Amino acid sequence: MINEDIKNLTLEQKVDRSISLLKKIVNKKTKEVLFDDALWRCNVLRGLGASAFVMFNCENHKTERVRHLVKWTTRKCLYWKVPFIEYSKLRHS
Repeated sequence: MINEDIKNLTLEQKVDRSISLLKKIVNKKTKEVLFDDALWRCNVLRGLGASAFVMFNCENHKTERVRHLVKWTTRKCLYWKVPFIEYSKLRHS
């Protein structure tokens, strides 16, 4: 049984197994899906009145959209006044 196998693992083995599983899932997603997920989380936090902080995976190339998202979340006057879609349009005009 899978549950019995997991019970017998050390904490380090459980963490390694979990990280391995997460890597498989993330590698199947496209960068566009990952960006959309990050933007959704930022918007949820903004809607709840909480600041967002975008953590970027250094193993991946930082796209222009990701750079804009990072700038938007770190410039709090923009983050609270302008939705990302409007901010992104301003950046491209």
